[in-house]
Amino acid sequence: MSTPEESWKEIGDQLGSMALKIKLHVEEAQSASSDDLKRSLDGLSDAIDNTLQALRTVVKDPALEQDVRDLGQRVNDALFNTFSSLGNDVGQIFKREGQSQPDAE
Repeated sequence: MSTPEESWKEIGDQLGSMALKIKLHVEEAQSASSDDLKRSLDGLSDAIDNTLQALRTVVKDPALEQDVRDLGQRVNDALFNTFSSLGNDVGQIFKREGQSQPDAE
C-alpha cells in the first residue's frame, strides 16, 4: 500500500502527463493563436502543480490527519445510523405486510 504522499505524487504525475498531452493536441489544432494558448496551458499546468504541492503539504499536517480521522469516524457513524434506521424501517414494513395477509391454508 502506498503512503499518502506517494499517492498524491502519482496523481500529480498523471495529471502533469495528461496536461502535456492536452497541450500538445491543442497546439497542433490551434497554430494561429499558439502563443496565447501556450501561456494559458502553462498557467493551467502551474496551477495544477501548485495545488498538488499544497495537498502534499497538507497531508503531512498532523492536525489535519486527526481531522480526517475524525471525519472518517463521523461518516462511518452516519452510515451505520442510516443503515440501522433503514433496516428497522424495512423490518417494520415486512412485519406489517405479514400481519395484513390472511394465513394460507
